Amino acid sequence: MAATPETLLSVLSNIEITFQEVEAFYTSSIAINDVRVKLSCFLKSADSSRISFQAKAHLGFLFSHSPDRYADKDRDIADYIENAVFSDILLANHNDLEKISQLPMNWPNHPSKYTEEFSNYLDIRRFYQLPLVENINQVRYLEELKIDNGVVRVEIDFQSGTIPASATIRASDQKPAAREIIYYMQKGYPKFYGIITNIIIQDVSYRLTFFDRHKETLKQCISSFNVLSKKVKDERMKERQIFAFDYYHQLAIELNSYREFGLFHNCIRPNNILIYNNDQTSNVDKVFLFNGECIQFKLAYGVTEGILVNSEFDRKNKRYLAPEIAYKQEYCKKYSINENEFSYNVSDAWSLAACILNLLTDQNADKWNGLNFTESLNKIVNSLVKENDKLKEILLRSLENNMQSRLKFNEALVLF
Repeated sequence: MAATPETLLSVLSNIEITFQEVEAFYTSSIAINDVRVKLSCFLKSADSSRISFQAKAHLGFLFSHSPDRYADKDRDIADYIENAVFSDILLANHNDLEKISQLPMNWPNHPSKYTEEFSNYLDIRRFYQLPLVENINQVRYLEELKIDNGVVRVEIDFQSGTIPASATIRASDQKPAAREIIYYMQKGYPKFYGIITNIIIQDVSYRLTFFDRHKETLKQCISSFNVLSKKVKDERMKERQIFAFDYYHQLAIELNSYREFGLFHNCIRPNNILIYNNDQTSNVDKVFLFNGECIQFKLAYGVTEGILVNSEFDRKNKRYLAPEIAYKQEYCKKYSINENEFSYNVSDAWSLAACILNLLTDQNADKWNGLNFTESLNKIVNSLVKENDKLKEILLRSLENNMQSRLKFNEALVLF
């Protein structure tokens, strides 16, 4: 039987399909190397939503046990299918989870890395309540769904009541990284409510990620300060530096934790940073970073292929992009590096420092990442940050134009 989209769909759309039935189809009908390419393409196609949840989980489990599972030629396909399966598991309701609970953990007579992760993910999800997939009536959006907003306030209605929440917005037709979902589940606060994919607005596919209701975004915090008179700003500058320092500390810890999860954010902007009211453990508000690329990191030393500034949203927010991203070709010529390589670690460090500096000033902000603006940027930092030497050091070293000498998050945390 040829592994055509039609044959795949005819078998895999069955919502009652058993593991044994998927195994029989897999082993008797499709060559093992062929199925990876076909399944990968199929999962990315428009029909992928018609594959039953348990069929996808079973087939992902089966293909993972082939002898050349981690061969280089199959790595990208394997990673994609694993992420697709794991993401669906983590965002499934408990009824669907029970349908795949009887997988043979030692098939075929030996455990695998995939099997262990599959089992761990399944256990994590069983003990976590996701309001968006359990007994929901509707989601009501209290603000317009626009990518420029970064986040909107919503209300999630259930039979038993209503939960006020926030939804971060990202233009994407890709599944979220499974590790990103695990990270949100283990975060604890703010509470993670779930993800809705494929929301189409003006022919663009959006992904919404839901959390506890925030107080304001960092962008709103910046805007409200910038409209004040110079006199009032000067009077508040000392206090402003205190919470700018604390905000940086909180976000650096979080981004360093991303690294430990094998994730890189790559989308650090003030409208992606949510501010929550302080709790009993601190007098300072809590800040959290959401809605990024959250790209799963696979290559050594944090270096991977560069990205293009090609969306309208990127162009509007270019001031928060590191120089090597905002002006990639010119940057590569100036510092003699390969234009297809950069480091998420140091690029994210620049973006976070720019957001924190923006809390203190908007002076020439559109020029901060300019390749010939380093000296002027240093003058801005030195003239503003007079009350906190550690904050000054962090900003100066993080906003270095040369990415090779830029301060990394783990290095910055030593200063606290």
